Amino acid sequence: MNKLILSTALILISLHGTLFAQTTDLHTLPSRTESTFNPCIPCYIHIKDVVMLKDKKMVLELFRIEDYALLKNMDSILMNFRKDIAFYKDSLEGNNMRNVRIDYVYNLKNNTRKIRFNKYPAEGQSFVKVNNDVSRLKIEQDTVHIVIENEMPLKEAMFIKVKGPGKELLNIFPYSIQLTFTLNNYTDVDQIIADKVEMKRIVDTLEEAKRPLASGKRGHVGVVSSVYRPYLSETAKKITRPAIVQYKQYNGVIKDELDMEHNGYDYLTADFNMGIGLIRNTLAPSADLGLQLLLGYKKYRSSKNHNVLGLYFQPIFFFDKNSNGDYITNTNAFVNLHWGEEMDNDLMGLKIRRTTFGVGYLVLSKGNYFKNTTMKVFLDLQLAHGVTLSPELIATDNFKQIFPGFTLKIF
Repeated sequence: MNKLILSTALILISLHGTLFAQTTDLHTLPSRTESTFNPCIPCYIHIKDVVMLKDKKMVLELFRIEDYALLKNMDSILMNFRKDIAFYKDSLEGNNMRNVRIDYVYNLKNNTRKIRFNKYPAEGQSFVKVNNDVSRLKIEQDTVHIVIENEMPLKEAMFIKVKGPGKELLNIFPYSIQLTFTLNNYTDVDQIIADKVEMKRIVDTLEEAKRPLASGKRGHVGVVSSVYRPYLSETAKKITRPAIVQYKQYNGVIKDELDMEHNGYDYLTADFNMGIGLIRNTLAPSADLGLQLLLGYKKYRSSKNHNVLGLYFQPIFFFDKNSNGDYITNTNAFVNLHWGEEMDNDLMGLKIRRTTFGVGYLVLSKGNYFKNTTMKVFLDLQLAHGVTLSPELIATDNFKQIFPGFTLKIF
């Protein structure tokens, strides 16, 4: 006990700030202590980046896009981390059959550091034999979890505009940035420190990818995640599945780097839109009411790529006059079946969000617009903001007459 007290005192004296260290079991921690080393992620995290390094994994969890600036000096953060835990080197490396998790909380304003070590026994005993030399084999990886406590004016955190010259809110909003490494050995942070130029390039790349999403002066990007594989070679891209790409971006906060492309869901939704179409030489309003099945809908994908199957009832309204000169409405209706894919594409400068091909069968006829058996084929090109362009080809009177049509839909 005396040795522990003396050790802690020496560390407190040797640091410019204040350092708190403790070694205990995660399962016996009171909730207040646990919240110190694991802050509420949903409360702070708007940006999450999972970076797959060569034999390591790095996870960045940020509140706003400006937080990337702090991580561009990642080597300085890690050098301070290595300096602060140096006193505990013998304790950490005393049993190489254990893997360790190190939680390190650094407060930027007060220059205080809090440290927690958790060591876990290996599952069984593993050995490696090279020629006649036998040594213990460590399979489990170590975790280094760094929390950077920061603060900002409340008006910026809440995106509040304050009117009046020189008027400022005095309230401060505290928040956290998290940096987590999964390493073969916690000492591998030295390799990351040595490779500071490459790490800065990685952070710059992640920031640049998020920059188009930022709105306003405060860099608000909503909630977004990404998986980045900076060392994925061209050869690896060819021999692995197409879903494994160098950079993928998702809506929401993903749990890990698992391939979210395969976490698709099927959704049945009701759909409605309105439009106006050109039938022969007549403009006629119309509506679509029906069901659509979204196949393999990817919850986290920013582009929401999935297949679409839809069945719709489409009434078309023609306005005429009867023999007395009164206006009447002649309603014709098609049942349409369409199939396609929702995927961002460019077509002659237009951004196409969804492309579907469909066929329709006339089930209700009134007036002289269509005769006998009538069918149509059409192509729906859905643009951004809910606008759909629908060129079509209509065959009527038992396919004796064929003429083009066009419909503009909204919603």
